[in-house]
Amino acid sequence: QSVPLFETLFMSEIAQLARALESKVFEPGQYIYQQGSTGDTFYTILKGEVACKMHGGDASQPEITVRSLKTGQFFGELALLAAKPRSASMVAKSQCTVGCL
Repeated sequence: QSVPLFETLFMSEIAQLARALESKVFEPGQYIYQQGSTGDTFYTILKGEVACKMHGGDASQPEITVRSLKTGQFFGELALLAAKPRSASMVAKSQCTVGCL
């Protein structure tokens, strides 16, 4: 219920979604996924903070943080919708728990 994306769902729908979610815990600095990898999962941040990082130009360039996401926000949908590789890396900034679909 703390995820704005799901605010309009009925309790029965939220319960169904919760049963389908797989929770994973990531430690600070741990990659959730890397830029260029295949996208097959949608993520919702249940607790913590995640950094969105991208390589400048190509993979040989250092990564820069382009945005930070917090509890209640989601990511990973673009690769699923476009059927393309991940456009950025997602890295735990703090210990975080994400729900995976």
